[in-house]
Amino acid sequence: MSAQQPDARAATATASSAQRRRRGRPPKLSRPTILAAAMALIDRDGAEALTMRSLAAELGVEAMSLYRHVDSKEALLDGVAEQLMGEIEPRGVSSDWAEAVRGFASSVRGLAREHPQAFTLLGMRALASASALQPVEDLLASLRAGGFTPARAVAAYRAVAAFTRGYALSEVAGFALDEGSLGADTLGDRFPTIRALSRHLASEPNQGSFRAGIELIISGLSAERER
Repeated sequence: MSAQQPDARAATATASSAQRRRRGRPPKLSRPTILAAAMALIDRDGAEALTMRSLAAELGVEAMSLYRHVDSKEALLDGVAEQLMGEIEPRGVSSDWAEAVRGFASSVRGLAREHPQAFTLLGMRALASASALQPVEDLLASLRAGGFTPARAVAAYRAVAAFTRGYALSEVAGFALDEGSLGADTLGDRFPTIRALSRHLASEPNQGSFRAGIELIISGLSAERER
């Protein structure tokens, strides 16, 4: 038994040395790695759960090491929003401006459905990266190629983007009116039109109603363009 003790001590020392080496070798960090981890944390726990400390724990590093790659939490959130927008596949300039509008709107709504927690960041941040701006460039170029003047192309883009983001956020967070607030006990006789439409107002948003909204915008843009 005494002959085995040196071997046991050697094995323990080797294991301890390996553990020290593992602890002393932090994972390699990069801005893309940090942003990907932040996106995953937000998707899982919500944007309010993201702090530099919680992200560092997720990556197995000290919080201070993150600042070599992102200047602040605000810069981190900007990066996550830009990375999210960058998931939209470039479509290029379309010869059919209405189809370009449909494609842009569908892609943005798709982001919200895939990353509902992170999508709320898009509505609060100005996006300036190349990947974030490319979908905007493609849509504006398609509108210009379709005969829209510069001012009307910008107005059209803003109308489409505002509706799409607003609708997608409403799908994530819920519309202002729900079934519980539309009952006769709540409304009484003051809002007869809302009561009459309560079944429709309380219905869940879906692809059909989203597409109907986009087609309504396209119809208005088409009439404006013809004028």
